[in-house]
Amino acid sequence: FFDSIPEDIGRELRRDMLALTPDNPVYSAEHEKTLPSGERRWFAWTNRALFDAAGRRTGFQCVGRDTSEARRAQEDLRARAAELALIADCIPTAVMIVRTGQTEIMFANREAQRLFGLRQGGGVDEIAAVYEDPEDRMRFLRSLRDQGVVEGFEVPMRREDGSAIRGLISARTIDFRGSPAIVAV
Repeated sequence: FFDSIPEDIGRELRRDMLALTPDNPVYSAEHEKTLPSGERRWFAWTNRALFDAAGRRTGFQCVGRDTSEARRAQEDLRARAAELALIADCIPTAVMIVRTGQTEIMFANREAQRLFGLRQGGGVDEIAAVYEDPEDRMRFLRSLRDQGVVEGFEVPMRREDGSAIRGLISARTIDFRGSPAIVAV
């Protein structure tokens, strides 16, 4: 069995499989394999040691699954997310996505961080600190709730350093990662 495994994987696999016991009979791993055509593929393996009643190893059961397409899809998704984050960070306007209900900043671009100190994971206190008058935030939220979209809401705000700035907020309600949210610029 071990002779059919590529040498670079074989030593580690042999060690891990021979370490299996009746109390810990399963070992899982994922390995890359270069096919004779030169194509590289990924395989997820679940290996189970088989034991007799006396606890002696009698063999192995190995099940492999080609995970190459799923791995490529994950890599593509990561690359697209990185591209989108780069684009958002290049926008010279603060952009945020805030989960409603249990208020949490789910996304804040670089400008939102620089101007207002707003970061992913922040909550209602961090957001409220941006507004010079707390009632302005409440008016903005009521308007958004009633209309679903707010465009050009003018409001005095505070930068992270405490200095005043006039803000112009546009926002709409969305579903983000399965939660109701607000996207605001």
